[in-house]
Amino acid sequence: MDTKSYLQLKEQVNHGNLKLPMEVYHVEFRNSADFYSHWHDEMEFIYILNGSAEICIDFKVFNVTTGDFVIIPNGAIHYMIGKENTKISYIALVFSLSLIEGNTLDYSQINFVTPMIQNKLFFKNVVTKSDIGHSNIVNAFNLLIESYNNKAYGFQLSIKGALFSIFSTIFKENYVSLNVDQDKNNDLVKVEKLKEVIKYIQINYKNSISIKELADIAQYSEYHFLRFFKAQTGKTCTQYINYFRIQKATLLLLDTDLPITEIGYEVGFGDVSYFIKIFKKFLSISPTKYRKTNLF
Repeated sequence: MDTKSYLQLKEQVNHGNLKLPMEVYHVEFRNSADFYSHWHDEMEFIYILNGSAEICIDFKVFNVTTGDFVIIPNGAIHYMIGKENTKISYIALVFSLSLIEGNTLDYSQINFVTPMIQNKLFFKNVVTKSDIGHSNIVNAFNLLIESYNNKAYGFQLSIKGALFSIFSTIFKENYVSLNVDQDKNNDLVKVEKLKEVIKYIQINYKNSISIKELADIAQYSEYHFLRFFKAQTGKTCTQYINYFRIQKATLLLLDTDLPITEIGYEVGFGDVSYFIKIFKKFLSISPTKYRKTNLF
């Protein structure tokens, strides 16, 4: 899938279905494009095919480049920022851990799968080409993607086997930890606060949202909240809210026949000219041209 589809599907629909709770996204973007901070109940693997970018996972910033394998735990807040005048392409696998969950309480289920589902583990977020086990992880990942793309009879078994192989290497090479230190506990508190704020924005984006409302949710003063939000998302509150509204607007442009003015009001913009201005700022195209271009 392209970047647009990848952005729109985040938090909008389930990834995959009950029979196969996973989805594969082929993403490419240029220059300093970025994805807004978000999280999902599924885990995510990202394999960088070409290029470089910055990715933030639960307040930790990593520079990633060609060949890196990124591990994003379920529930982790994350976003990516492309570097200026560069192109990055990658494959993202978003999957539910129910894919490897068993009904029998065997050793693997109790000691590995259940702690992952319960978010009790801390993963090494980026495995580079110089790390032991990198080739094993990437080979298994490529096998999984190939099986998913070809969909030969029994491909679901191949996908499960590849996932078990990836996790086996992750645990074998100690790329995961059960230890929780004070710094990690503090980060978890920040993550939960930010989640509540983002959840509020996603529910109330059609209405006027004040900084005081958001600061009260995070239990900060307005001054400290603004600094906290910008530091953890890479965007000001206004930028984040507007970006989320524009993403909602793109869906309405493609899925409905509503006029541009009504769409602007529907997603929370009180002035249509401001809506068009912000839309063009983020997507470098007017809402009208966006609709015409993407409907053909």
